[in-house]
Amino acid sequence: MNDLIEQTLELTFSSKRGMPAHYSSNNDRTQSFCIDFEPLTKEHDYKMAANSWYALEEFLNADQCKEKELTTSQISAITRCGEDIMISSFILTKLGGYSLLSELKEIVTKEVMDLFKEKIDSLETVLKDPQANKYFDHCSRYGFARGIM
Repeated sequence: MNDLIEQTLELTFSSKRGMPAHYSSNNDRTQSFCIDFEPLTKEHDYKMAANSWYALEEFLNADQCKEKELTTSQISAITRCGEDIMISSFILTKLGGYSLLSELKEIVTKEVMDLFKEKIDSLETVLKDPQANKYFDHCSRYGFARGIM
């Protein structure tokens, strides 16, 4: 595995947030990924936490998604995966590895699957769903966009 991806994953999965980043706090940050990475400013943290949460709402309100009747646990896994993809895309971009974003998205999705596969039914199917991947693609693009700022 590429060194930049390894460093990015280490930072991403160092987060101790227990809730979606939109509802987590970290010192003076009211919305936070709870990651200690100097280029991650309070503004970046806030905007990415809010964006990942509201983009998730749009995803969940899509007709294709409503038909699936996702469980709360499955929605939590989608949320976590999208947030981790967003923050890791931001970190990797700041580290200069933006050409590796596609590979990173796949690795983060697999890591989230490994974290929760024993606890959540049909997790692989849910995280590989085309609609979920539209959300993950959005998260990757948004993290990248914040990272180049």
